[in-house]
Amino acid sequence: MNMLGIETTRLLKQWVRLHPCDPS
Repeated sequence: MNMLGIETTRLLKQWVRLHPCDPS
């Protein structure tokens, strides 16, 4: 996997953890 994808996934996981209420 490309590092960009890994970093993005990590950021997304952290964001979801901080914002459990997903607008979508």
